[in-house]
Amino acid sequence: FPKPRRILLLVNPNGGVGKAKRISDTVVKPMLQHSGLTVREQYTEYGRHAVDIAAKVDLDEIDSLVVVSGDGVLHEVINGLLSRPDWDRARKTSIGIVPAGSGNAIAASLGTTNSFVATLAVVRGETSKLDIFSLSQLNKPRIYSMLSFGWGMMADADIESDKYRWLGPLRFDVAGFIRLIRLRRYPGKVYVLPPKYEQQNPSTNEQLTPPQSPNAREPESRFKHLLDSNIKELPKPWSLIPNMPYYSMLLLLNCPNMGETIFFSNTVRFNDGIMRLWYSCETRFMKIFMPFVFDQQNGKMVERGLMQDLECGGILIVPGVEGEPDESSTHKVIDPDSVTSQSARAQNIYQKPGIFDVDGEVMPTARTLIEIHPSLMNILVPEWLYHNDDDNTTAREHEAAAIQAARSQKHSPSSTFGRVIVATAVPIAAAAVFLSTNGHSLVDRFRSAFQL
Repeated sequence: FPKPRRILLLVNPNGGVGKAKRISDTVVKPMLQHSGLTVREQYTEYGRHAVDIAAKVDLDEIDSLVVVSGDGVLHEVINGLLSRPDWDRARKTSIGIVPAGSGNAIAASLGTTNSFVATLAVVRGETSKLDIFSLSQLNKPRIYSMLSFGWGMMADADIESDKYRWLGPLRFDVAGFIRLIRLRRYPGKVYVLPPKYEQQNPSTNEQLTPPQSPNAREPESRFKHLLDSNIKELPKPWSLIPNMPYYSMLLLLNCPNMGETIFFSNTVRFNDGIMRLWYSCETRFMKIFMPFVFDQQNGKMVERGLMQDLECGGILIVPGVEGEPDESSTHKVIDPDSVTSQSARAQNIYQKPGIFDVDGEVMPTARTLIEIHPSLMNILVPEWLYHNDDDNTTAREHEAAAIQAARSQKHSPSSTFGRVIVATAVPIAAAAVFLSTNGHSLVDRFRSAFQL
């Protein structure tokens, strides 16, 4: 039997397609209460309400904080806990998720997309360490991420899909196809630090000397001084990844899945202290369309050469131009004098830089430092991810078995047939949605084309 624990249940009644309340009432609360756990339930009532709850909750009254929603509310909980004055204590509070959103990438990576399995993991109370990314910009509060950072086509599709929430998980496919037929270029430079880099001789290079953490008010930032725009070229061991004039996609992942139906790569681990970055400058429609239709569930986008990948311990992104998230458009052609990236100017790329997407939330597009904080938090995991051995051998074996089982299930003949149906239906649905938002209907366009 599980040890008695006190659970704070955060339910987002408006998340995804609005099924969180039903799941909480019929599955989560009954199972937790029947197992002898003390449950206190609270609904989120407005945007970023979970941040406020996590920032103010009395840690003496709870043992675990469990989200019944999608990845967005879990992102808010993590940021709320790490923004507290006692963040070093708050980060040790175990967090869990029962999927009830549209994407559910964290649950898919843990193998708990079924609400009964996810709740059983909460009942058992076994935890695993969770790496956290911090994103720093000059004169702005730090943002913490447990899932992903994106810039480019996939980031735009993720954010723009919010207007199609009524489609459920299909909203990502529709928004992705619309963005695919209207490809953009994103000028900028990206610098990376080798994975698990430890400074050997800090006195040999003043620019590499990490700043002191001020009164431990937040997790330490070793390279925040690099946000100074006067530092044009970063010192070694920082290096500029292939100096492309622009990117079409850039993605940082902390979990194997980007969504409940999107399996990206089985090389990603959420507790190994390594950041994995994928990037591409491909803008040809067919080169991108085929992998996104047929490789979303098998992790072969890298194998097909669409995206390059590398491991790193830190990232500094310098967009060619800067923008704010509340601008009406981040992709209009602008005054050439506003473009600061020389490589972008050499290619005549004069447009705004696109959206920075952090776990489905928008942040300003500006010079950004991303650092990894290994094993910073604790996440509730199912039985097959629980382990005691120091080298994680048992966990990796169980994880590999779970991933293989999931991949085998996803590649059944019915699943393949389903992907073909989606490949046919999504362009039609995307065209209908796009035309309707521009004051036309698909029937009107058909009639005018054939003069009916």
